[in-house]
Amino acid sequence: MIPFDDSIIAAFGAIHSQSSALSGEFWHAVQEESSSPASDLLFAVRSRFPLSFLPQLTLLSSSLHNSTKETIFNYFQTLPTYTQTLQRGFTGYDVMEEEPDSTLITLKTDLRVFAERDDGEGGVIVQNGTIGRLLSRGESVPTVMWEWPFNGWALIGRVLETALMKGVANVVLDASFVPVILEIFRLLEGTVAGSRTEFVENVVAATSEEMAQEWDLVSVTYEIVSQALEVLDVGLAGFGEVESLLEIASLGIKVLANAVLGQEASIWSLIVKGGSKWWGRISQIALTFEVCDAF
Repeated sequence: MIPFDDSIIAAFGAIHSQSSALSGEFWHAVQEESSSPASDLLFAVRSRFPLSFLPQLTLLSSSLHNSTKETIFNYFQTLPTYTQTLQRGFTGYDVMEEEPDSTLITLKTDLRVFAERDDGEGGVIVQNGTIGRLLSRGESVPTVMWEWPFNGWALIGRVLETALMKGVANVVLDASFVPVILEIFRLLEGTVAGSRTEFVENVVAATSEEMAQEWDLVSVTYEIVSQALEVLDVGLAGFGEVESLLEIASLGIKVLANAVLGQEASIWSLIVKGGSKWWGRISQIALTFEVCDAF
């Protein structure tokens, strides 16, 4: 696998989040020069996704500006590869070719890379015959990059749906899951904020593509925020969980505010379902936050 240090993405994010001009130059170089440093960096990040989730999302969210939104949306909607670790002892592939830096393989059977929901739907399957590259050789749990195009927006939608099904109270106990949810919300909020209604609708549709029929980005985000507010309202969460819950609720509300802008009718049924308790929790928590902030 290509040598890589997450501190590179941290530095990239700190710089590009403040400069639309630099971000525009980065994405222009990616599109125009396949061997440019920008293309090399993007490939290094993409070749680990979604096995390594945060670097890809951080790169995208930090380089989001009005001038780059559509480029980023189109890029993430058509990712050419899917990287994962194979189960120990997995033998459902044939070796096609040994190369200096990787081994070319082909699948002999369909491979599930994202589990189904309880209804048996929503599983992500890499099909028989797909070509992949073993990026880690001689390891008991090999890493493979499948040459399998997929929609990154739909994947993060499934991650949000999984978080909802797992329950926000349980999600905040997982130190590795919380940063992923927060970065997904940052990416979504940055993508839809201030955007044309048609573009927002495309983002919502792409993110909802693999969700259960009764869910979409708006309703799933609403329910995640609602669960976070409920846990905060009960008051049994520890200090670390409270901080995570506040961040999830705050970013989720920003996603909702921008996702329904211009099409507010889509959220009225949810507001009716939540009733005054939802808004009462927001105002109560906001008041507590203001009091704490005063000290």
